[in-house]
Amino acid sequence: MSYFAVTSNHPRHVKFLETLYEKIDLSVVIVVDKGPVAQEEADYFSSDMSILRKENILRCNKIQLHSNFVLNTIKNTKPKVGFIFGAPLLKKSLFEIPEYGCVNIHTGLVDHYRGVDSSLWAMYDNRPDLIGSTLHYIDSSIDGGDVIGMKSINIDRFDGIDTLFYKSCKVGFSLLSDNINDIICNRTNKQVLTSRGKLYQNKDKTLDIVDRAKENLRRYKNENYFRLV
Repeated sequence: MSYFAVTSNHPRHVKFLETLYEKIDLSVVIVVDKGPVAQEEADYFSSDMSILRKENILRCNKIQLHSNFVLNTIKNTKPKVGFIFGAPLLKKSLFEIPEYGCVNIHTGLVDHYRGVDSSLWAMYDNRPDLIGSTLHYIDSSIDGGDVIGMKSINIDRFDGIDTLFYKSCKVGFSLLSDNINDIICNRTNKQVLTSRGKLYQNKDKTLDIVDRAKENLRRYKNENYFRLV
């Protein structure tokens, strides 16, 4: 059977590909190039970036993602499933190609937070218990497709806002690994999302919001790890 992936070129995206390659072969991987890599992310994930030099890698930009060339390249492999992480919003012309659909890792709990920066918004709301990831099918909504699984992260005394996000990524990769056999056999116990979380976009984030989220995280760690006994 044939499978494909759509992702980007940062260390977390490469770790996503490593997770897939541990379980299945990919006929084609579409890599949508983003900006420079943060050193903290590179250190956290320690990904094998040489994966991006594999012969089945097709590099493109956001505009080219839905070009006839990319779509036909995917169609020609007759894929059963598409695996998505860190990609721009997909159009129907792409996510309806595979027979069993496209599965996405969203770094948030979709019944509470959709869109971008879910861990930041959860911490802004002072809800560290709502930081995690969701594995779900893609449909025409934004992070509103049928859910395969959700899982929260554990916060420790060394975490900052960025590592909360990185941990959400890792939880998502764990969900993918645990469910991949059911996904490729089209036997997942998917659940309809009955309550959709608020949708956040890049434009919603301000410095004041980031500062409040950081302060809430500092207080959480003080209360849970640095309390005098």
